[in-house]
Amino acid sequence: MSVYLAVFGKPRYLGLVRMDDEAAGISAARRWVVLKTVRGVELGILGGALSKEQEARYRVFDSRRSDLPRGAEPMLQEAAFVSEADEAVMRDCRDRLALEGRVLVRARELLRAHALPMKLVDVEYTLDRRKLFFYFTADQRVDFREYVRDLAKEFRVRIELRQIGVRDEAKTVGGVASCGRPCCCGAWMHGFSPINIRMVKEQNLVLNPIKISGICGRLMCCMSYEHDTYAALWKSLPAPGSKLKTAEGNYVFEGVDLPTECALVRGPDGRVIFLPVSRYQEFKDKVSRGEPWEEDGREAKAYYEKPLFLAQIARTRSITADKGRTDLAARKPKLDKPEKITVEEHIAARIAIAEEKSGPARPGRPGRQSRPGGQSRPDGSGRPSGQSMPGGQSRPAGSGRRRGGGPRQPGTAAQAPKQQTATRQKEQGPGKPVKPVKPVKELVKQQQPQQQQPQPRRRGRRGGQGQRGGSNNKQAPQGGKP
Repeated sequence: MSVYLAVFGKPRYLGLVRMDDEAAGISAARRWVVLKTVRGVELGILGGALSKEQEARYRVFDSRRSDLPRGAEPMLQEAAFVSEADEAVMRDCRDRLALEGRVLVRARELLRAHALPMKLVDVEYTLDRRKLFFYFTADQRVDFREYVRDLAKEFRVRIELRQIGVRDEAKTVGGVASCGRPCCCGAWMHGFSPINIRMVKEQNLVLNPIKISGICGRLMCCMSYEHDTYAALWKSLPAPGSKLKTAEGNYVFEGVDLPTECALVRGPDGRVIFLPVSRYQEFKDKVSRGEPWEEDGREAKAYYEKPLFLAQIARTRSITADKGRTDLAARKPKLDKPEKITVEEHIAARIAIAEEKSGPARPGRPGRQSRPGGQSRPDGSGRPSGQSMPGGQSRPAGSGRRRGGGPRQPGTAAQAPKQQTATRQKEQGPGKPVKPVKPVKELVKQQQPQQQQPQPRRRGRRGGQGQRGGSNNKQAPQGGKP
């Protein structure tokens, strides 16, 4: 009798199944079987046989898990083999998956009515449909007793709610990672190892949350795949980003190169030094005494001759060559910069351009030219010939608009407001008060802000008549003492 590994449930639980080699069928591994677990009768995939060392490793790994919520089921369970899955069982499994999708939609509608701070991730029926599991995430403890009663009343089965973490949510639902492949947790991983930001720094990765985080929002699980190899190099070196202070300046440890087993140290002059990890103590003693460090050169040559580095250089050169082969005729011609000229030349050029645009001067319109005083308007311009001003009076010389340049009689500007007031009185009719029009000079004076003259500051003895804020001061009566 041997121990076989089985995977069952949407959270990808692991089961240890003890069965005979003949019943298991060693040649027919990875097949669908019916198992009896702690949760009930379920459908699972049977893997290969485990050795004693492998079984002990699985048990130790499951006991170290600390990311499971309190009261959650263990990821490694004991399971019993029932039978193989035939065609009827597989057909029922497909129908059950379609039913779970409709159950999830209805359960979320009921959750919206209760307004609980939780998120339903997925649901799962057991093989005999006697139990229904709901997987949810929440930031805190949730009292869902009323919600469970409504679920049991709706679906008429035994209801169990299981709280999971955000990493388990990505494992249950699955998805595509930033690398373009399915998520490791949803494809083949069964447990999560602790990951911290130190692992990212030791592997020379950029501390960009978008690039180092998975779909769950946590650090990607692949950060731990090569960490043991990098940790072995950093074991005899200072922490990433640390500085070695010397008289010449600071030496900063920026990272390590795994193929050449060298540390990348930036000196005070900005030059990168390829330091073998085995010569770190020698390097530290030498630069601390103020002596210059002489590179061997073989480490730098090995770094720059790596296939990955050469491929990157070739790709950069090909991109540059493709850009250089673009059609020059399709490019826009560059405009020549104008020559520098003086201010006088610039003004003269602007005047010449303005004269060219304006063209010859337009002939003056009739009636706009100045006329000698006392002469009447010519025929065909302005007022018809033979008409005089109202009242039989003739227009005095130089009065009216000054377009002709004639002199203005004194007192005309002062009489204008009175004439405007009389005109408004005629328009509005008798019996209505008309506000007289003020002269323009008075309006301009009113609009100008009046400057307040500073008052002289009063000075006096404390408590006397000239004291500031002297509300309590009393003036003495005239002819007597205060």
